[in-house]
Amino acid sequence: MQTLDLTRPLRTGMPSYPGTPGPQCTPLTDLPDHGFREQSLSLTTHTGTHCDAPAHVLPTGPTLDQLPPETWTGPGVRLDLRPLKPGQSVTPEMLRPLLPPPEVLSGAWLLLCTGWASQWGADDYFADQPEITPEAAALLGRCELRGLGLDMASLEGPHRDGLPAHHALLESGCVLAENLCRLEDLPAAGFTFICAPLSLLHADGAPCRALALLP
Repeated sequence: MQTLDLTRPLRTGMPSYPGTPGPQCTPLTDLPDHGFREQSLSLTTHTGTHCDAPAHVLPTGPTLDQLPPETWTGPGVRLDLRPLKPGQSVTPEMLRPLLPPPEVLSGAWLLLCTGWASQWGADDYFADQPEITPEAAALLGRCELRGLGLDMASLEGPHRDGLPAHHALLESGCVLAENLCRLEDLPAAGFTFICAPLSLLHADGAPCRALALLP
């Protein structure tokens, strides 16, 4: 069994969504003076590689602690959309010929490999990212997915008001994982995906450790 880490490490100064404070990792103790190391962490619930619960955008959507643990693990399916251009829209017409049969997708985590992870740290990573159209999100919402993961910061770019793609998917019961990496190293199917968010009460989302288990 091989384990592939799909997570962006948390660190001070890492790229952060426009208008969102970046994480701060501050040493509190050290070995010479205290005999142990400990750090103080300050970060938002959508820092780095993270999960979105329905409560992120839905007034009565469940929070992280209201979702069963099996939400965050399941069969993984990778959909290769490369290469997407800056600002390009992922449409239903683009997805339909690539989607596996319904029996493969039902209860699975679908991971969209857009190639945009290669722009991590670049000035245009957030502003020019491709995005999922509301119509494409609605199509994916009808696939009975357990979750959707992608190697971009968000389903929509920062210019999109109202987060309609988030609404379409989260209303369908499909949770989200964003800012994944190394999706190009995954097979098309036959792996287990795990993205366990921090166990935060009443949270709309949380940073997670995303892993793929390959036979």
